[in-house]
Amino acid sequence: MLSQQELERFKVQLLEERRKIVSDMDKLVKESNELGKDGTPDIGDEASDLSNRQLLLSLNEADRAKLMEIEEALERIEEGTYGICEECGEPISIKRLEVKPTAIYCVACKSRLEKLQKRE
Repeated sequence: MLSQQELERFKVQLLEERRKIVSDMDKLVKESNELGKDGTPDIGDEASDLSNRQLLLSLNEADRAKLMEIEEALERIEEGTYGICEECGEPISIKRLEVKPTAIYCVACKSRLEKLQKRE
């Protein structure tokens, strides 16, 4: 089990990650809204702007998925289930949580689940 101090450290780390993602998402939305507003675009500019906007939106989708993982990890901290493998119920190693603070599986279960997915 994680100590209260370790839980607090992970909570601070997750909150900082969330703040950074939200800030980055705000910047991307502003940049996306600004595309094509720099004068009269020709067809090449419009195609380039559309391509850039699609790229920004796809990056935004990845950030949204990461943000959801962070929110779920914060909920687990509040519920007292953070750091417990959702597959086997055993503690997730502190080393794994340091690498991936949103982890929901211990290394053994994650490895086994990945092998099963590759077989499908």
